[in-house]
Amino acid sequence: MAKRPLGLSKSNKAKRAKQNNGTAANESTESKESTPQLTLEVEEGEDPEDELVQLRALWKTYFHEERQSEQLLNGIINECNSKLIKSDEDNSKLDTDYLAIFAFALVESIYTEDGYHSEIHELFERAKDVTTRGFSQDSKNELLRLTFANICFTRIITEYISQLKPDSTSLKDNTTGKEINLYNLLKDGMNKFSLYTKDLPMTFEVLNEFGTLLELVSNFNSSRSVAEDGLDSDVEEDEEDEDEDEEKAENVIPVSHPLYEIRTHVRDLFEWQRVKMIELYESLKLQKNLESESEKFKLNVVTTIGELYLKRAAAPMRKFLKLRYGDDEENIDSDLCKESQQDAIDSIASALEYLRMAQDPDSTDSWVTVAEAYIDLGNVCDNESTEQENAYGEAEKLLRKANIAAHGRYDDVLSRFLQDQAE
Repeated sequence: MAKRPLGLSKSNKAKRAKQNNGTAANESTESKESTPQLTLEVEEGEDPEDELVQLRALWKTYFHEERQSEQLLNGIINECNSKLIKSDEDNSKLDTDYLAIFAFALVESIYTEDGYHSEIHELFERAKDVTTRGFSQDSKNELLRLTFANICFTRIITEYISQLKPDSTSLKDNTTGKEINLYNLLKDGMNKFSLYTKDLPMTFEVLNEFGTLLELVSNFNSSRSVAEDGLDSDVEEDEEDEDEDEEKAENVIPVSHPLYEIRTHVRDLFEWQRVKMIELYESLKLQKNLESESEKFKLNVVTTIGELYLKRAAAPMRKFLKLRYGDDEENIDSDLCKESQQDAIDSIASALEYLRMAQDPDSTDSWVTVAEAYIDLGNVCDNESTEQENAYGEAEKLLRKANIAAHGRYDDVLSRFLQDQAE
């Protein structure tokens, strides 16, 4: 998830501390003073005077339009905190959406201009406590479940991975001293995760946060520039050398390392992300009369799904190429070779289905992405077969088209491809 510099200023932190000890009236006044004056758009049929409707609109404005506004974020946090304190004083129930937005906003506040907030642990603990209260009221609330997943994914990235070194053997909670199992924390987030159908772009960002986490784990202490089983299509190294490099990358961290269990399951975790992205896309298709910005969002979703299918194809593609064109061709396991080939072909074909939908008339890069997928497809087809020729032919057409439109920007890519074809 792309983050912008955010955080609680000292003055606002002081206000929050004062709120916890002051009166509800003072809290309400401070909350209003810290909230920027905005014109908010509410959904059709909703009461613009309703405080929860206003909060949802305020959060939507922050998350999608004013992500750099520390003042707006603090206003949301103060408003939610004030409502929570008042509900405790009145012994009343606070709407679960209030709690979800409060917890999500607390996580957003960990980002500052200088990096992470000095009280990052306390902010995550506070956010977790707020969601626990929310689940006691409504365990099925979509926004709350998405918020909880975001807490887990973001916390692993920002608070925990940032503490780890290649030789780390344990990770303990700063407060309790108990051992933290990162894989279990990740699974907790995955199990609670839910599409928030009222804000699919927000859901998309949480799923991207999950993907970022997997990339970080895959590359932890590794010189490789891409995630395990997620190699891009422009691979020029010898396949056998690549397999050796992959084996080394998988053994960079010991079994005792806190990230080891996540890394050993990373392929399945990318699969989970792909499945959830497809669910998001299917939900998106049900929405009618998409605006231009929503159409752009749709392109981002289908591009991501296509890329995840390419990750899925990478392992069987490498296995097939090693079996088919390796040094030990005489002792090849033909059944395993055919199985790997078909797995790779099926995954790349699915990737192409989505990547073709993602082609943007104004983005030559999107054309080249499709061309590269066609090259992958040709590489796993039988040599000199009609299927291979067709795949390479489609790739060449797209590369030439993109190169002309981009005034020679892809000269090297096209030349390398044509040279490989000639050899």
